[in-house]
Amino acid sequence: RHNLPRLLTTEQVADIERLPHVESIVPDVYVDCSVQISDSEPIADGLSGIDVTSSLISGRILTGEMINPTATEPSEALLDEFLAYKLGYRSDAELNELLGQVLQIEYTKSPSQGKNTIQSLLMGTRQFTLLDFTNDGKLIEALNTVVKELDVTSLSEEQKQLVQNLMTSPEPDTLPPAPTTTSLQFRISGIVRDSSSDTLSQLFRGHYQGASGGILVPNKTAQAIHLGRTTDANFYGAIVTVDSTQQLSQTGEALQELGFRAMSAAPILESIDRSIDESGWVVLGIAAAILVTAAIGISNTLLISVLERTPEFGILKSVGATDGTLLALMVCEGALLGLCGAVLSIALSLCLALAGHGLIELYVESRLNADLVASLFRFSPWSMLLVTCLSILLCIAASIAPAWRAARLDPIVAMRRS
Repeated sequence: RHNLPRLLTTEQVADIERLPHVESIVPDVYVDCSVQISDSEPIADGLSGIDVTSSLISGRILTGEMINPTATEPSEALLDEFLAYKLGYRSDAELNELLGQVLQIEYTKSPSQGKNTIQSLLMGTRQFTLLDFTNDGKLIEALNTVVKELDVTSLSEEQKQLVQNLMTSPEPDTLPPAPTTTSLQFRISGIVRDSSSDTLSQLFRGHYQGASGGILVPNKTAQAIHLGRTTDANFYGAIVTVDSTQQLSQTGEALQELGFRAMSAAPILESIDRSIDESGWVVLGIAAAILVTAAIGISNTLLISVLERTPEFGILKSVGATDGTLLALMVCEGALLGLCGAVLSIALSLCLALAGHGLIELYVESRLNADLVASLFRFSPWSMLLVTCLSILLCIAASIAPAWRAARLDPIVAMRRS
């Protein structure tokens, strides 16, 4: 997932959607509106767009079901549990009563958002509550000073003209029409819990997962509402979904080549990989300690085996077996023990890794809505060969002392032992 810079146009959204491996792009949309159900009092909240195929959203549904993108009028929407609480629906039974009800919203349409914002300050109309500054006089004076001193700035002539056009107060007969109010209706298909409760999503996507409004509608619907509010509307960012985690870095580089600032889970995953590599030496130290302990145990086992078979070794020496023959016999026994142990341990490790990868893959894919293509456990042929060789060498080294003891036995004394 990636966060894009400000002023993302619809043409740029289409360009990103055509990039290889991009499954969907959800522009960041938040529409201030009033919300009303039946005869309840209108409540101020916001509307956002979502990807209706995202398991992150469907996993947050408390009651009801996901939006059906092919639903007829009125379109379907999800309702945030906190907005439902503000509307007076608080218990589980009351939340279930919301399902299927018609939600009515109203929002303001303005013909030109950027220019009207500055001009509303200059004329003191205060039609935008977000610009309710306490020192409008000082602000307007500062802006007028900027316009007067444009000639001494480093702005180009084109930029100076744009600022002058923007800051010039229009004539009364050229004032834009007053903002109009538009009403829409949505049928509530489900209630969702707050996104901050999804810790895994917060880890990999942070606040870039979008859907910050209390009313969640399909992405295309939210885009149409946002773009229809004004003639110069753009997007401040977007969430891009790729078809595979292996394509995160490649897609991020493609977005940067287009001039966007891309942020994704790739740096987090790379940081985890580096931490694992750095901790590898600690794991090797622990493994070395385990090998030394295992060598002592194997040596003791073979030594007991020699003591138990002392009469057999005496008989072998009495019929012509040399010290070298007995030494080779014990060393081969140790090597065979190491080979069998290595084969069994590798087979067990492969089975456990396969089962563990399958469980983690199901969990990650259900929460992140992405394919986990990379293997979490790596078993290269060289590593398995190295483990086998180390196991055989370790058992051979552990068998040398018992083998030397068996080779030096006196046959007569050995045969008398029970």
